[in-house]
Amino acid sequence: MFTHTGANLEPHGIRPSAGFLRVLGVAFDVALSALESRVALDAKATARCRSLREALFARALTRDTSGARATSSLGWDWDELVSDETLCAGVLTVYRGKPIPIHDHPGSCGVLLVVDGVMGVREFRRADTTDSGASTTALRLVGQKRFAPAQHALITRGARNLHSVIAHSEACVVLDLLFSPYRESKRTWYMPLDSRYDDTSPFPVISFDPTGRQGRRLASGASVAPRAPSTTN
Repeated sequence: MFTHTGANLEPHGIRPSAGFLRVLGVAFDVALSALESRVALDAKATARCRSLREALFARALTRDTSGARATSSLGWDWDELVSDETLCAGVLTVYRGKPIPIHDHPGSCGVLLVVDGVMGVREFRRADTTDSGASTTALRLVGQKRFAPAQHALITRGARNLHSVIAHSEACVVLDLLFSPYRESKRTWYMPLDSRYDDTSPFPVISFDPTGRQGRRLASGASVAPRAPSTTN
């Protein structure tokens, strides 16, 4: 999941200058090419995504994050530009202390491209120790990285699809591009039951209960269970 361009831009205070827009344009193309090199994408969807680039930039660069507070009750903001059976694209704004919980995008893949601020992404996979007959499942933290403006993270299909997103700056503005969007009912959210866990915790294994029953606590982790916030992102 974790890849980035080599751009060296300071977070915050970004102005839509011609120079920055050129850098962002290159970063956008690099991110899409990186995704295309890893997964098969619908050619019409990627062409449409590229045609929406300027509109996405305009949305992202005019986001007012001066208050560092979400306008939605979820704790983050989602400004959707387009959504159909092949492509979902918009601007995601995440705020410090309000992480997007662990979740999946079943059957989908995409790009998170930072426009302003510093984004953190944690990636998980199901632990090999999970008992297929048990009522709980274990997730293992397999990677985490910070991304500055013009850097991107990839979301791939399959085992490396589980992730969470956090803002390491007061606010983080991200272009969110998702190909082959899934039905909202197919996504699972993993919410902590153990008060020791938050999105900056170093626990290598997290246990969650996919059936909604009480989760178990692991010695090296915390219990979490799925709950679905009402959002389309």
